[in-house]
Amino acid sequence: MRWFFLAVIALAWAFVNIALITDDLSSKVPSIAAFNVALAGFALIWYGSYFEQNVVNANSRNLGVSLLCFSVGVFIVLGGVKAVLSDSCDSFVSSSRPYRLRNDIVRFVQSLGYCKELGYVVAFAGGCITYIGARLVFRITRRGY
Repeated sequence: MRWFFLAVIALAWAFVNIALITDDLSSKVPSIAAFNVALAGFALIWYGSYFEQNVVNANSRNLGVSLLCFSVGVFIVLGGVKAVLSDSCDSFVSSSRPYRLRNDIVRFVQSLGYCKELGYVVAFAGGCITYIGARLVFRITRRGY
C-alpha cells in the first residue's frame, strides 16, 4: 500500500502541474508553488510514516505537516487577496450547499458591502497560518525544538 500512495502523490504532481502550466502561467505562480509545497509535505509525511518509524530524531512527518500548514495558509491568503482585488464575496460562497453558516455569514457581509474588508480579514488569517507554518519549518530544520 505504501507505493500506491507514492504513485498517487506523483500522479497528482504531474497532472496538476501540467494542467496549470499550460494556461496563463504568470497569474498562477503562487498557487503552483503552494501546491508543490503541499505535495512535498505529503511526500515527507509518506516517507516518515513508512521509513522512519523507529529512527531517533526523525523529523520527516513533522516537517511534512509544517509544509502543509504553510501551503494551506498561502491558499487562504490567495483567496483573501482575490476578494480584495475583485471587491466581491463570490469566491467565499459555496454553491454545492447553499444553506451553510459560512454562506450565511458571507451573504450578510455582502449585504453590508464589506466584501473587501472580509478579504482583508481572510488574508490576515491566512498570513497567520502561513507564519505559523514557516516558524515550524524553520524550527524543525534548525533542530531547535
